[in-house]
Amino acid sequence: MNPLEELKERLASTVIAGTQLLGEDFRLRKTAEKIAALGQKNTVFQKIHTDLQQLLCAEPSRRGVLLLDLLGFVDAVLYTQAGFGTENEPLQSLQSNESDITKAEFLQISYKVLQPILQLFQKTGSGRLDAFHAVVAQTPELLADIRVLGAMVRDINDSYQEMGSYILKVLEAMANEMPVLLPDRSGYMGRLRHYPVPKADRDVLIDLLKKGFDPQ
Repeated sequence: MNPLEELKERLASTVIAGTQLLGEDFRLRKTAEKIAALGQKNTVFQKIHTDLQQLLCAEPSRRGVLLLDLLGFVDAVLYTQAGFGTENEPLQSLQSNESDITKAEFLQISYKVLQPILQLFQKTGSGRLDAFHAVVAQTPELLADIRVLGAMVRDINDSYQEMGSYILKVLEAMANEMPVLLPDRSGYMGRLRHYPVPKADRDVLIDLLKKGFDPQ
């Protein structure tokens, strides 16, 4: 098992078991040693190792928030990577600071803040469209976070067709560095408006689109 998958599994187990025994989890500390070695080669792993050490040394009252933030970050990194090295192989996809993963933005935003947005792409129903529109209109900068980008890409094939169409238009606008043209849902039905959206790196989007792509 690669170190990131192993770390995600240990963190998920901690969520279930609770953080009271976090300091005694020898398997998590063993995984932390592997991440530390990788952190010497890449800044993404370095951040993960730093956050993991903060979690292991944190006061019990802060462990829950730090645990969820780290789990969300690790999960986002895994979604952008197709493969990893093993003990006998060097890392292939994260060799330098110029890799696609470092072109994406990990905004300094708590996972708890992003959670309502991420849930929009996991649920069903037409009511989510207004909520997504509100994000585009009011807090478009959050769309640049790799966790949100990944969630949008995975939900392009949403069962509610209009939701998938909205997502695709937003992603196209972000990739082309231009405002997105969407219906104005603030009371002027039928009127189109341009909404500014942050830039998204094309290589990152392509990698996300390839992840789990089914040509059928």
